[in-house]
Amino acid sequence: MMTNRQVKILQLLMDNSYSEAELAHLLNTSRRTIIRDIATIDYWLEKEKIGNIDTSQKYKLQVNNHYQLETFIQELQLKQYRVLYYLLVYPALSNDDIAAKTLLPKKNIDEIIHYLNQKYKYLFMIRKKVGKGVYLSLTTQDRIDLLASLLFSFTRLQKEIPRASYVSKKFRLKNAKLTQLLKRRSTLESQRQLELQLLSWQLCWTHDSIQYSLIEYFEEKNLRIQKAAQLNLVKILVRINQGYRVKIDEHACAQMLIQHLKRTISFPNYFDETVTEPLKALKASYPFSFELAEELAQGLQDYLKILYIDSQYIGLYIVNAQHLASQSVHAVMYEERHSISNINEMLLKEQVKNLILHVVHSVAELNNCVKKYPITLLLVDKMQLVKVADVNTTYIFNGILDHTDLVKIKNIVDTALIRAEIKNVFNEHDFFNLNNDVNFNFTLQNALKILSTQHLITAKQANAILKREAAGNQLIIGHLSVPHIKATIDEPFRLFYFRLDNAIILNKVKVYGILIVLVNSQASEYTQLFAYLYGQLKHAVPEVLATFQNLNRALLMAP
Repeated sequence: MMTNRQVKILQLLMDNSYSEAELAHLLNTSRRTIIRDIATIDYWLEKEKIGNIDTSQKYKLQVNNHYQLETFIQELQLKQYRVLYYLLVYPALSNDDIAAKTLLPKKNIDEIIHYLNQKYKYLFMIRKKVGKGVYLSLTTQDRIDLLASLLFSFTRLQKEIPRASYVSKKFRLKNAKLTQLLKRRSTLESQRQLELQLLSWQLCWTHDSIQYSLIEYFEEKNLRIQKAAQLNLVKILVRINQGYRVKIDEHACAQMLIQHLKRTISFPNYFDETVTEPLKALKASYPFSFELAEELAQGLQDYLKILYIDSQYIGLYIVNAQHLASQSVHAVMYEERHSISNINEMLLKEQVKNLILHVVHSVAELNNCVKKYPITLLLVDKMQLVKVADVNTTYIFNGILDHTDLVKIKNIVDTALIRAEIKNVFNEHDFFNLNNDVNFNFTLQNALKILSTQHLITAKQANAILKREAAGNQLIIGHLSVPHIKATIDEPFRLFYFRLDNAIILNKVKVYGILIVLVNSQASEYTQLFAYLYGQLKHAVPEVLATFQNLNRALLMAP
């Protein structure tokens, strides 16, 4: 079995290449130790036919079987967290007891305990005492919360628990006070999270690691949630932010943070590591925001008597509050996992302009949001797709959004913006019938003269269009000529259409109409306009180009 340090090296190499010195620094060990560990890992990889480590320059992991490697890492993690599981369930265990329950050698158990203490020193400390054994010194609240969070993050551990350990529905229904307490909590956590807390209490109660009733457990949680809700967080934010001067909307930020605190107290998620990598770049971009978050998280943790508040999540909300601005496309993201939704919300607000994002975590919230707002875009996590089968989903994603997802979503938003703006700027007064000459340049001059005479464009703009066309910058989409320029206008763009009585041959293409386009030189979010026009009109037949109703329908039709 690999040591925890060797597993850590393997995990690091799965993401990047490192030199001996870099690995030694990251793991706080010597270069000689790293060399030995690399040799051990390389031998194992080749023996299992998973891959090898290229040592020609920096250490680089070459993987032949990604699935087998991921499975191996998960199995190792499961062995580590199985030790923690038993130490949470039982008040104390001897090394022999742990070995019997986990089927691990005693040497590995000591190593795992050391690893857990190092990794989670901000949460707990596993101790040994003669006559008592190995134990965790925790409050009842923290013990149950840690166990529930562990089972939530590692579902395979949950599958190993006998069904007889679960709190029966009959027991819950008989206890009216418990039923009432659980009902209050249903808005802050999922049914699965509630079930795991009930199970965790039952396991700890059965093995005498707590002397605390289920009602007492939930009542204390509710008191902490009430305390968080009553916080004047705006005042606290303003005071702490004096030292950082981060420009945020304090009221919006406080509202988001209060909800986060209530969820954290209700069901803390201590073992979710999905946010670590995406946050590195974010921290580099917003260092003061995350420093502010650290100070705020520590203060809230002490005041609310919570085992741990992750300042990274607080930092996400603070950065979110920096980006609140006027936007124009309403989108809903359905994601039940709060950690994933927080990351995705930040990524979307960072990289997709003109977006009002509503994040929902349940079907009930989704239905309310759809009724309340003019939703253009619905994003649904693949894992929850079956729950919203009756809703017209715009985009399906898988966990944390990657670059491809963000580009596609941005294109969808840009398309929605363009479609909405066409509705605003293109109407029947912008549609003209032109008794034209067969010469294109003469026909275009007549069309521009009509627009200038009606003060729809300036003489300068008309001359710029003629000059551009004469220089050979002619755009043809299907059977349309599309003269265009960038201009100083109030709208993002303007469209004027001339239906030709007589078709014109232009660059060997039969043209039935001229669509004149003026684009606002400052409106960078409409750079996809011509790609949109091409997609909508490339196959338009003469009948579509003959009337305003048909053309307008073609412009606004969903692809």
